[in-house]
Amino acid sequence: MVKANAEYYAASNATCRDPWPRTRGRRQGTAAVFTSEGGVYRITDSDNPYAEPRTGRTYGLITAEGTGVSVDTILQGNVCVTVKAFDHAPPLRLKGWTEVAEVGVTSRTGRLVMPTVDPGGMEGAGRPLPNLAIEGPGRYRVRVYARAEENFRTILPTEWHLVVVHPGRSRKAIVHRTRD
Repeated sequence: MVKANAEYYAASNATCRDPWPRTRGRRQGTAAVFTSEGGVYRITDSDNPYAEPRTGRTYGLITAEGTGVSVDTILQGNVCVTVKAFDHAPPLRLKGWTEVAEVGVTSRTGRLVMPTVDPGGMEGAGRPLPNLAIEGPGRYRVRVYARAEENFRTILPTEWHLVVVHPGRSRKAIVHRTRD
């Protein structure tokens, strides 16, 4: 079972590509992200993000949680996620994306990370992704882009997310595009 999981994680990671390859962040990475039944993943400064209940307010696909975000998937399954940290806000690009939303968060620890899958675990990134809090502790903006296509012939991810993080003082939540 452990070997089969490792092979599935490797195959899933291999299918994931950067959807914005010409725009380089100061830190960036791409990985398959494995979600629970509800199809949620988190980016936070917490050491144990999945032990904490979701308590924030939801804006489109993002739930703002003060020191991080929870992101809902469209198909409630595993996704390919690219994360990019910038010094300033990159341009908004809506073309090709089904949902786009952004919120402000505060990193108390100087970390904004997505946890990796623990050995024997079922949730998290299939490989380590970088710390997105590029200026250490402080306030950041998190913008999430999402698109999906249903494909019942594969168990590999058929949903793509781009997570863009940059320093920003605003706490305002913005839903740029939603399915509803």
